[in-house]
Amino acid sequence: MQLEIENDALTIQFSRLEELSALKKQLTIPLEAIVSVSGADDGVLPHQFAKVLGTNFPGFRAGIFEKNGNKIFVYAHSDNELLWIKTENYAFVEIILNRETGNAAVMQKLLELKGK
Repeated sequence: MQLEIENDALTIQFSRLEELSALKKQLTIPLEAIVSVSGADDGVLPHQFAKVLGTNFPGFRAGIFEKNGNKIFVYAHSDNELLWIKTENYAFVEIILNRETGNAAVMQKLLELKGK
């Protein structure tokens, strides 16, 4: 997964293998739609959501899920640190991703811009 901030938007580009499990090639989120960003060090994925489209194995979730009637997008292994992105006026109210070291600079910038 590759994250990039450009033209006032966050783009999340998935590799071919990631695309197979998440059923998405890319997400582009306008920065104005991002309400908050926070990190979770415990790697605990919430269990209160239902799969709509994607992969759901113990310890790994990828794709579109539903939580309280709202769509969320998840690409996360439960043993990794997580990045939680909350949005307004976007297709997904929440996006949960692995905090990967290759994306550290972009994640830090997001936390500085929209962090709690």
